[in-house]
Amino acid sequence: MKALKTILTITIISLFATSCSKPEDGAVGPQGETGTANVIYNNWTLTNFNQNGTLWVTGITAPKITQDVIDKGLVLVYMKNTSVTPNQIIQLNFSQGSQFVTFNIEVGLVNVISNTNFSVFPFRYIIIPEGVSVSGKMAKSNKPDFKKMSYSEVCQQLHISE
Repeated sequence: MKALKTILTITIISLFATSCSKPEDGAVGPQGETGTANVIYNNWTLTNFNQNGTLWVTGITAPKITQDVIDKGLVLVYMKNTSVTPNQIIQLNFSQGSQFVTFNIEVGLVNVISNTNFSVFPFRYIIIPEGVSVSGKMAKSNKPDFKKMSYSEVCQQLHISE
């Protein structure tokens, strides 16, 4: 039994020693931008709404929204109200009084629906695939509720430039 433990210990140490060696021909690359792996977001984008009866609708192309993202991930959508200073960033789904703006997703597309023409305001989506880790205070909880966070808090947690 003692001999088996010794052989096992030597084998494990040998594996660690050989797997941790540096490559001889690889040069160190430049420092990349800090971010959270696999989180995808678009630039703020203006989009033209089309009237469909009493509703206004638009589609924002989002090629990284896959069926896997729909089934297991999270997509957040924001509208930037540029008519106020400082700009107000509103997370969808949003309603105030009789006014509303909502969204739904399908593979490759974010559909925005409203009872107002919001063509003058830019939109942004953030795709958070299942299993994305976060840093800071939210890392202590297993599943941070990004829907309850402000836009700034989401950007801070996911290392996204606002």
